Amino acid sequence: MSRVAAGGTGHLFGLSVARSSDVPAAAGLASDLGRVDVIDVYVGWVSEFPTATVARIRASGAVPMITWEPWNSQKGLHQSTFSLQKIAAGALDPYVERFARSAAAASSDGQPLLLRFAQEMNTDYYPWGVGVDGNTAGDFVAAWHHLHAVFSAVQTPGVKWVWAPNVPGKGASPLAAAYPGDGQVDLLGLDGYNAGTAVAGGSWRTPQQVLGTALQSLMRLAPDKRVLVTETGSTDSGGSKATWVRDLMQLAASDPQVVGVIWSEYVGRADWPLTADPSSERAMAAALRSDWAP
Repeated sequence: MSRVAAGGTGHLFGLSVARSSDVPAAAGLASDLGRVDVIDVYVGWVSEFPTATVARIRASGAVPMITWEPWNSQKGLHQSTFSLQKIAAGALDPYVERFARSAAAASSDGQPLLLRFAQEMNTDYYPWGVGVDGNTAGDFVAAWHHLHAVFSAVQTPGVKWVWAPNVPGKGASPLAAAYPGDGQVDLLGLDGYNAGTAVAGGSWRTPQQVLGTALQSLMRLAPDKRVLVTETGSTDSGGSKATWVRDLMQLAASDPQVVGVIWSEYVGRADWPLTADPSSERAMAAALRSDWAP
């Protein structure tokens, strides 16, 4: 992982889970898939650093990624307790500093810890989204810079910062304006799904249709940075999920700037988990053997 984080070569495959309690099941999939290199967990700002969960992920042989969401997920879109403006102004620094110290302790042995702050900032899905409740791209960048400075002051060299927009869609804000800068970002991320006909008015979309254009946009934005597909998944409504898995991994393996894929192993807008469809699980295992060299 250190080669990838530093900009070297290598491929990663990971799973994202909805709850810390799902980590053992995700780690257990390594025996069926052949490997699980990264396990991603979601942590809202109502929670402290998940020390025990990070330890469990490391014990499984995977690299932990924390998707760090500045909200209370039970309170919906419009909430201001953890606003970008408050973060940038340092109003939440006692919490941020505690989190940073715990992150430093969890990576003190040199093992990397991926930190994905406020994902999909270019959408209107979350309180931190550009355009939501007056948020600007500048607010997002200022909040990111402040957090990065706090972590640097605490000395967290093992923490690798992952900036992860969503694939641009209707009404999405421009990516470049919300990019914190090469010196602030270690890895680029990208989120995108194929919901097929599982949602009203939806249609089947290939991995190229979902991710291809956005990946190229990211690479132009920061050509010296490696890219992780930080969230992805497919339904089996409207097409073959197993074929989608094979095409996804071939797409990712075809570009040397893309170093990993993290599959969402939880039910979201559609039934994403590989384990929901044995043929898709087998397709992923085969792809990891043939197209996705470690």
